[in-house]
Amino acid sequence: TEAEWEYAARSAGKEQEFPWGNDPPTCDLAVFNGLGCGGTTTRAVCSTPKGNTEQGVCDMAGNVAEWVEDPYQASYLDAPLDAGAHRGIINTVRPYRGGAWYDGGDAMRCASRDNNEQGRPTSDIGFRPARTAR
Repeated sequence: TEAEWEYAARSAGKEQEFPWGNDPPTCDLAVFNGLGCGGTTTRAVCSTPKGNTEQGVCDMAGNVAEWVEDPYQASYLDAPLDAGAHRGIINTVRPYRGGAWYDGGDAMRCASRDNNEQGRPTSDIGFRPARTAR
């Protein structure tokens, strides 16, 4: 869900600007289009380990943005308190998080989000397989 994605990106919910902390993005921290990093395509998964979260989750910022389960809402108003996805909303527009290889540094922020029609073919948005701890 969108809430779970942000919790993971913030190193288990910490008040920080980026997955790695509060330092601005550099080429060593994320695959993005800035500072001469050569953001012209994706790179190998986990190619910037210095940008990992404290838990070791890689590519939460840059490389490929990630679709989340929730239907798009303009705000978190009435978001489920259990970190679940919004239910009962009929909407084919989905949020994606994390920024991509062609984005600038602002898109690497944990709070950055965008949206698009689900099913749109693209080289800049993917998904992250995850499992719950049940």
